[in-house]
Formats: sequence, C-alpha cells, structure tokens
Amino acid sequence: MTKLLCSLRVALAIAFSGILLAPLAHAAPKVWQISEVTGEVTLESEGVSLTAERGATLKAGDTVTTGAGARAVVVRGGEYVIVSPKSRIRIAEPDAADQKTQIFQSLGSALFKIEKKESWDFGVKTPYLAAVVKGTTFNVTVTDAGSTVQVTEGKVEVSTLDGGASDLIVPGRIARVDAADLAALNVLGGDAKVIRSPAAPAIPS
Repeated sequence: MTKLLCSLRVALAIAFSGILLAPLAHAAPKVWQISEVTGEVTLESEGVSLTAERGATLKAGDTVTTGAGARAVVVRGGEYVIVSPKSRIRIAEPDAADQKTQIFQSLGSALFKIEKKESWDFGVKTPYLAAVVKGTTFNVTVTDAGSTVQVTEGKVEVSTLDGGASDLIVPGRIARVDAADLAALNVLGGDAKVIRSPAAPAIPS
C-alpha cells in the first residue's frame, strides 16, 4: 500500500508540474528554421554569408537566398515558406511602426502557407507592395518590373506601400504593383480594376 501511495504521489507531482509548465511552453515564441535545402542556398546572418544547412535557426535580419535550380523550405511551427530558385527572403526585424510585416521578399518567388488566425497579423512586404493575411496559402513574385500576389486559399489584403490603395484578393484574382507606378494597385481576374492611392500624383493626360 505504501509503495502504491508513493507511486500515486509521484504521478500527481509529474502531472501537476506538467500543467504548470504547459502554458510556459505554449507561450514560448516560435522561430523560423530551415527545414529543407536543395542546391545552392545561402544564409546571410550579421553580415556573414554561409552555406545554408538543414535545421539552421533564423533570427531577425537573416536572409535566405537560393541559386539557380535551388530551393529552400523555411518553417515556423505549422507555417512554412517554399523559396523558389533565384529568390531571396529576409526575416523582418521588430519595428514598432509595422508589427505585421514578418517577411521581406526582395527577389523571385515564394509560396506561403500561414496558419489561420483571428486577426490580420502576418505580413509580407516587397519593394513594391505589402500583403497581410489572417491565415491562407498564397504566392508572391518579385522582379525588376514589379510584384504580384496570387492566392490559392483564403484571402489576402494587398496594398501599395503607402497603404493608400488596397483590395482583398481571393482565389482566381491576382494583385500587381508595377515598378513604374508604385501608386497603382492592379487587380486582375474576373473583376479587373486599377485602384490608385489618393496620395498619388495625377497621371498627365
């Protein structure tokens, strides 16, 4: 009987400690990690360029660049980003003025799979546009000519960098901002339109 009581006390102590530690573990911030690497992939961290390796942990300011024919998969919990060949993404640094942007994409194509949330708290920014999501699957492409966002699942709010022109993009529609006109959000698809930022200068007739 004594042994049984001791065993019960130990089991209860372990269970109780687990209950106490569970919220702490849940509250621990998730970090981005490189889960897959194919071909020539470079990780730049604090000004040092290294060959990216599977399992590498990324921190704010780190950049992942893929070469021709190379790919990388970056994950954070149940979320992931598939970085296509000749592409570049950077983990955003904390910015009090822009808490939503978590990834900067400056080149190429990347597929984002973001877990569904209650608020619009995940954002991707390029040199030409910004995209914010609650949780969805979408693709961002960046070239010298501009950027496009195409949605596979869910909804993505896409806007010009100044925030003056925005629209909700759903599957079947594509948002584009051209390098030649950063004030115009072009929406392609069944309901094609051009939305201009109110702050944009008038186009000469």
